[in-house]
Amino acid sequence: MLAGAPIAASPWIVLRNNRISHNKVTAVSYAAGAGVEMYYSMILEGNEISYNETNGSGGADGAGVRINGGVHVPVDLEIRNNLITYNKAISNTATTSIVISGGMDIFGDCSGTVTNNTISFNEIGIALGVESYGTGVMVEDVVDTGFLFENNLVTFNTYSGDICLGGGLCIYQSNGTYQNNVIQNNIGSQGGGVAVAYNSDKKAVLMNNTITGNTADYGGGLYVIDANTIVINSIIWGNMAYEGYSIYNDGDILEVRYSDVEGTDPWPGEGNVNVIPQFLDDGYHLYGMTSLLNAGITEISISGEVYNCPAYDIDGEARPYHTQPEIGADEVTFVSVNESIPVNGLAIEIYPNPCTELLTIACSNGVMMDEIILYNHNGQEIMHQLIAQPNAKVEFSALPAGVYLLKVIAGNTIQKEKIVKR
Repeated sequence: MLAGAPIAASPWIVLRNNRISHNKVTAVSYAAGAGVEMYYSMILEGNEISYNETNGSGGADGAGVRINGGVHVPVDLEIRNNLITYNKAISNTATTSIVISGGMDIFGDCSGTVTNNTISFNEIGIALGVESYGTGVMVEDVVDTGFLFENNLVTFNTYSGDICLGGGLCIYQSNGTYQNNVIQNNIGSQGGGVAVAYNSDKKAVLMNNTITGNTADYGGGLYVIDANTIVINSIIWGNMAYEGYSIYNDGDILEVRYSDVEGTDPWPGEGNVNVIPQFLDDGYHLYGMTSLLNAGITEISISGEVYNCPAYDIDGEARPYHTQPEIGADEVTFVSVNESIPVNGLAIEIYPNPCTELLTIACSNGVMMDEIILYNHNGQEIMHQLIAQPNAKVEFSALPAGVYLLKVIAGNTIQKEKIVKR
């Protein structure tokens, strides 16, 4: 589908709830946009874009979706809740110059948001010795610093050939914030999960992402070359490569903070850790007892610029649940204990939280604390204590390490807090 309009106009194109599949563009030169080729501002929502193919003798691009900004007018994007899967960009002839993205290519003067999409099982086929980029997603030459790529699942994208920068996501000469994404089980040569390339005069901010199970020659999780890259509150774990199985930095600026990076030691930088993340079966939702709970940072200044964690996680749940966010795309929540949370809280102090030894619960301002109930991360009650005292102070010293839900009852009012014991 090619969408356009008179050059004098600045239209919005809306594609919503369509199935765009089994289309093919074949060219003796350059083939692009077999599923969707777009030159104008657009809303792309709720579509299934699958089994499309670009096949060109000179090159191929954006088999599923190709957005070309700045040809006629700057392009503003709202790309959300789409399934972009099983698309192929192929060019494996002697005249091949380049192949870009089996799934989605966003190019040029673009702004807006790309959110809540599943981009999976897309492919690139490339001639030997020729470069390819971003099998799942390619973001290239995007100048807008407000460009936002969030809450996306980018999984099982792969390529055949010699060179592929970014099996899951390639950020090429581009700005933007990339947050709450799961980039998992992709294959590239430089950057199995993510490659950030040649944006030394721009900046890519990667925050609260989970990058796992990816494979590459260099940089199984993240590959950075001549680029300005900030990584905060992210998990880079369980990736494979000949060199730099978590991160391979090939020059310029790379700042990593409050992230879980697999290695022999924590990656250099404030707040970084090197611990097994403990995922649930899907490989990215965190197990409730993981030590990554409350281990991230809500706000941090790096080189004079302040970065704030997103206000929600990949599931749209509020972040942080307590005082600090989790590391990774998922913010852990608790199984409901089937009681409502009041609008007005009690005059309760709970400190320190997280705690390592003694946890104190204190009630002030003459409030009568009637009961304290403690639940484990599965919502099972493990302690129930009657208090019936005003201005009471209760201390716990024997809690095993883990995450708990504390419920304090005072008359008809209930207050709940997440407790972390390390």
